Amino acid sequence: MNNYNNNKPSPSWIQWLIGLLDAEGNFQVSPKKRTNSKGVITHYGVLVGFHLGMHIRDYALLVHIQQMLSGLGTIYLYPDKQEAHFAITKKAELQIFIELIISQFQLLTSYQLQRFLVLNKVLCENIVRVPTLEGFQAQLNTSFEAPLLNSSIPFLSSWIVGFINGEGSFSIVKNGKVFIFLLEHTDLAVLELIKEVLGFALPVYTVKLREGRKQTFAIKVSSRSDIGKVVSFLDANEPLKGYKLEQYFSWKEKWMTKNQ
Repeated sequence: MNNYNNNKPSPSWIQWLIGLLDAEGNFQVSPKKRTNSKGVITHYGVLVGFHLGMHIRDYALLVHIQQMLSGLGTIYLYPDKQEAHFAITKKAELQIFIELIISQFQLLTSYQLQRFLVLNKVLCENIVRVPTLEGFQAQLNTSFEAPLLNSSIPFLSSWIVGFINGEGSFSIVKNGKVFIFLLEHTDLAVLELIKEVLGFALPVYTVKLREGRKQTFAIKVSSRSDIGKVVSFLDANEPLKGYKLEQYFSWKEKWMTKNQ
């Protein structure tokens, strides 16, 4: 493994990554039963990990992220599912990851921040085993306050680009006549903040609930003025990365050609 101190990602890159983690990251803490030779459960081990799963076309992006983190973690390919996962499961590497990335800038979605705080508690208190599942839940109770969201957050612009990298989409419909930017997520407060920063007049709307899915909300804009705001914002900040950047460039080029 490379020396962890060799790479020093720029602040804007870290801010971008935090946005991507808020959109796509997975902070995991889970119990694993331990049994004796007779098969009787003696206690539960506490497993921890971080995973970032993406479409397999973004394998190169995950490699880039791992390289920027000086070789932390492992990348797994799942061709049958068309997925690639970047995982960090060693406690020492998780602590380095937290110090290098998450200690710099706060996660902004309530769900991800709460999941991270639980994982961090396990690491800081070195919780490795609990006697029962009830004990597992009791040990992991953490005081939690939702992130304070406002447009004056200093790292917000790069964070939004990272969030779009994970959850945004760029499409063209009606035979190339209508350009659409869509951003969908479960965190309404975050979407309201992004809408404010980008200056959209249309409200964030509630997406029709799909069976087996959590309730989501969405920003969807298609007017020439609003698409222009999207383009101006993305071109002025830390760039999108991976397949999303390719998608955006193609979409933007066609939009600019149409609106010359």
